[in-house]
Amino acid sequence: MYFGLPSIVFYLLNLAVVFAALRFLVYKPVVRFLKKRESDVAQHLDDAREEREKAEKAREAYEARLEQTQKESAAILAEASKSAAERADDIIARAAAEAAELKKRAERDIESEKQHARRELKDELADQALAIAQRIIKRELSAEDNRHLIEDFFENVG
Repeated sequence: MYFGLPSIVFYLLNLAVVFAALRFLVYKPVVRFLKKRESDVAQHLDDAREEREKAEKAREAYEARLEQTQKESAAILAEASKSAAERADDIIARAAAEAAELKKRAERDIESEKQHARRELKDELADQALAIAQRIIKRELSAEDNRHLIEDFFENVG
């Protein structure tokens, strides 16, 4: 094979035509494809950044709601505890009042029973005194008999 000037020029022209054809047919579509791909990647990155910002905002909103819910829960628990303590105090106060009333009623009943017992004792003493007086009247008593009757009376009373 001979490489002379005409064949070198022909190869160079042929190379230039192939290069121009490739540039026109392949290079421009490849460049367009790469630019489109670059813009798509940039768009996806922008979308991902926006989604991340949205997710961050949603997380912050969730944390704020969670914190608010925890505060409300603590407030509800505090109110329930306070209400339970007040109710317990009220129940204790009512129980103390009822106990005091029962104690007063028991003291009145005891006092009433004492008075009743004293009346019965007085009635019994009066009956015994009357019985002694009747015995004395039935018979004539000596001083010694009188003293024995008085001693018997006090023994029966005491």
